[in-house]
This record gives sequence, C-alpha cells and structure tokens, in this order.
Amino acid sequence: KMTMKIQLNKVTVVGYVSQTFKNESGTVLSFSLGIDDSYKDRQRNEWVNRTNWIPCRIFDQKRIEKLYGKINKCIVLIDGELKSSKREVDGKERYEPYLIPNRIQIIEDRKTDEDVSETDNISLAGIDDNY
Repeated sequence: KMTMKIQLNKVTVVGYVSQTFKNESGTVLSFSLGIDDSYKDRQRNEWVNRTNWIPCRIFDQKRIEKLYGKINKCIVLIDGELKSSKREVDGKERYEPYLIPNRIQIIEDRKTDEDVSETDNISLAGIDDNY
C-alpha cells in the first residue's frame, strides 16, 4: 500500500512591492511585500493603520531576470509557499519565515498609476520558459 504525503503549504497574498534587490552574485532576488493591517487602539478609541512586511525570495536565474525591476512599486497578488531560514541572534537560534512566489499577478503598476491587464500574470512554477 502506497501512502502519499499531502503538503499543506500554500499562501495567497496581495500587497505592495517597494523595491527588488539582487544579492552580490545575482543568484537571489529579494523583495518585501507590504501588507496593510489595522487594529483598534482602545485607549484612543480609534483605528490605527500599519504595514507588515513579508520577505520574499526568488532563486531561479531566469525568473530573477524576468522580474528584476519589473515589479517595483506594483501591487501584486502572489501565490506561493512559506519557507524559513535559520540564523543565530544573540547566541540563540532563530527561524525567519519568507515567501517563495510560484505565481505573481501585477494588479496595479504605481509607476504609471494604471490598472494592469490580465496578460501581466507572471507564472513562476515549473520549468516552462513562458513565465
């Protein structure tokens, strides 16, 4: 009897990309996705808006070249999965989560303040060159 492990790691988020960065060797594209949030400040009895930043990373060279600079200042929808990296901070091991995008859809390009057509989906899944 074969058993198949089900992977429960799918994330869909909509947010604002401020700027994309490549590492020195150009093998990793990093950006943060700004996600709006609000909460009620009970002392002042008013709503407070805040932005949470989700780190995102892309490791494939073709995808890096396709996206670098293109998604800056865009509102995007991302389908992807969460990963984490381990590092030591003050002598303690810490795990920092980040998002690996599988598909990015540009919703609005704030460089031009225009809504973007459906053709601006950027699929990052698989090995297809047409992402």
